[in-house]
Amino acid sequence: MKHYDDFYKKIFNVCLRRGIIFPTAEIYGSISGFYEFGEIGKRIKDKLIKVWKDFFVEENFVEIEGSLILPKEET
Repeated sequence: MKHYDDFYKKIFNVCLRRGIIFPTAEIYGSISGFYEFGEIGKRIKDKLIKVWKDFFVEENFVEIEGSLILPKEET
């Protein structure tokens, strides 16, 4: 597991240094776990989505889009 963690950290640091991703609201101290895509990151994301759609989504399927963050359950 340690080898995987080291590899992940190296890839993550390269992405941060090259502006592929960066922490959300970084100038305000950022929000833990939220990241924005830079120009290259956006291109990579778009290409991955296109490959996924080309492979999985066929003529008989439709797409929908919903919220990623939902409201807190009230008790």
